[in-house]
Amino acid sequence: MFGTLLSSRQFETIRGDHTAHFSLCYHQLLECLCELGITSSDLTGLGVVVPGMVSGNMLLLAPFAGWRNVDVVAVVSRLARGQIPLIATAGDVNA
Repeated sequence: MFGTLLSSRQFETIRGDHTAHFSLCYHQLLECLCELGITSSDLTGLGVVVPGMVSGNMLLLAPFAGWRNVDVVAVVSRLARGQIPLIATAGDVNA
């Protein structure tokens, strides 16, 4: 895929607390969207890359982060309050 990076953020993984980490990720996403003058309801989808083994929506194991059996799509959907219609996840090795 080719494209132009319009905004980005970098931060440390919150180890041991996937809920806090994904909350931070979502708030960083909102800041990027604000910079671009759009909102999450303007998105048609969101790809979430996680540091571990993934099957479907589930992050099975992320040893570095200390996370296990996390339904990534459910967590991010809850944070987005249904404003992003399509959310997909992939392990960082495959993304």
